[in-house]
Amino acid sequence: MLNHFTYNGHSTGEFGLLVSGANIYGSPSRVVEKVQIPYRNGDLLIDTGVYNNYILTYEVSIIDNTKATAQEISEWLLSSRGYNRLEDTYVPDQFRMASYYNQLDYTLTSLNRFGRATISFDCKPQKYLKTGETTTTLTTSGTITNPTQNASKPLIRVYGTGTLTVNDLEITINSVDEYVDIDSERMQVFKGSVNKGSTVSMTDFPELVGGENTLTLSGLTRVIITPRWWRL
Repeated sequence: MLNHFTYNGHSTGEFGLLVSGANIYGSPSRVVEKVQIPYRNGDLLIDTGVYNNYILTYEVSIIDNTKATAQEISEWLLSSRGYNRLEDTYVPDQFRMASYYNQLDYTLTSLNRFGRATISFDCKPQKYLKTGETTTTLTTSGTITNPTQNASKPLIRVYGTGTLTVNDLEITINSVDEYVDIDSERMQVFKGSVNKGSTVSMTDFPELVGGENTLTLSGLTRVIITPRWWRL
């Protein structure tokens, strides 16, 4: 099977592209601040606990109708703003959130019938596991196991009023119209397009650490967790 990638809902297969991944299995760098201390050998390293974006590169080849196909590809990639979903056949169980904003140049060969180009996406550092999109529903207290070493930032939909404790973090739902969504990645509490931050009391947004996590429900009818597992 020929390899391909899909970005913002469209696949390279739609354009008849041949694809090779140059750095599919690479990892991002950590964000570390270096401070030079007077009269001290070496730098002081301050680890911020976060990671830099990762540049993911594909080599593509147009094998037919080069001019028209090149224009279609440019419109596809450059008309998308912000981060969009990017997945490929090299690592089919994962996806990235990526952005494309660079110019796109082609090397033409064989009387301009064939073209080659490098497509470089600016990606968030996480490789999200597709299994992390599968929801878990709890109607009583229980556990959920993070299969990675990385603390994930889940989306938790809470039904009813009461208290949800995620490991040691207590979240109090003071009032709710059916349900409320707590999104740790966006750091928002909402229902649909309505901000519901005033209905929830907590000192921080919950995370699901590597390994087993305990969720305790008190007074709530159910919670639905989209865990968002990820790797580097």
